[in-house]
Amino acid sequence: MAAAVSTFVLLQMVCAGLAIGGLLWIASFSGSSGGSRLVALAVAMAAIYLVLLVVAMRTITRRFYRRYL
Repeated sequence: MAAAVSTFVLLQMVCAGLAIGGLLWIASFSGSSGGSRLVALAVAMAAIYLVLLVVAMRTITRRFYRRYL
């Protein structure tokens, strides 16, 4: 349980930071292509979220339950 909660909290903080940074990056550009950049950011964030979820869960599970593995 501790590994799942730790992973969830860590992943939410990292992805929130990446999303805010991505939105600030999109806002720094002017022009009409902001909508396509926003869609690209959403797709990239979904992919990053899934990869980070797997990596973080494996890492934290190994850290918390090393003696049982």
